[in-house]
Amino acid sequence: MAQKRLLTNGNTFKKTDGRWCGVVWYMDERGVRKRKSFSGTTKQAVNKKITEYIADFNESIIESEETKKTLRESMQKWLEVFKFPSVERSTYDRYECTAKNQIYPVLGDKVVGDISATDIKDLLNQKMNDGYAYTTVKKVYVVLGEYFRYLTQQEIIVKNPMQSVPMIKKSNFYASQ
Repeated sequence: MAQKRLLTNGNTFKKTDGRWCGVVWYMDERGVRKRKSFSGTTKQAVNKKITEYIADFNESIIESEETKKTLRESMQKWLEVFKFPSVERSTYDRYECTAKNQIYPVLGDKVVGDISATDIKDLLNQKMNDGYAYTTVKKVYVVLGEYFRYLTQQEIIVKNPMQSVPMIKKSNFYASQ
């Protein structure tokens, strides 16, 4: 999914009938090039409309940026929109329980764009040290891996923090407990 963005800052021009027009080109969420047109009786009126549109456009981008949302908010939406229709009901229930009981209490309030490999590794180590089963920690690893892979594929984040986080080896896991 491409990011919605402006392609021009707007152009104004006078038509042959004396009216003033303006146009702003932008790229929508699907990567399709679109335009927004304005008209008015004076050049200043058209420029004012363009300026207001650009301000509203930039505000909508800031509000919709997935990287500014909390992990809880973003991951829950990902689970509901992408995972629910594409996996078995029992798999979805397991993903949701893992997220709500294991991931959200530790990372849920962190902003998605601020989560690092260290945060994820700390979460896995904490679960290991708290005496959770290896399969529980592995489920956390799998859910986070799929979620961050989605964010990277959709170009919502540039670098996948899970690439730097290896899963704890089973023998080391049991040796630490």
